[in-house]
Amino acid sequence: AIGSAGYLGVGLMVLVIGVLTAATSHATVVAYLSDIDMRQPDGS
Repeated sequence: AIGSAGYLGVGLMVLVIGVLTAATSHATVVAYLSDIDMRQPDGS
């Protein structure tokens, strides 16, 4: 038995991992889109 503190810790870890995954995905997409934007020769 891990108790309520254990369950709270597991829930907190799941939350932290989810936030980090979302932040990393967002940063990757933003970097990719800005890279595409820089490669546009027509400036539109």
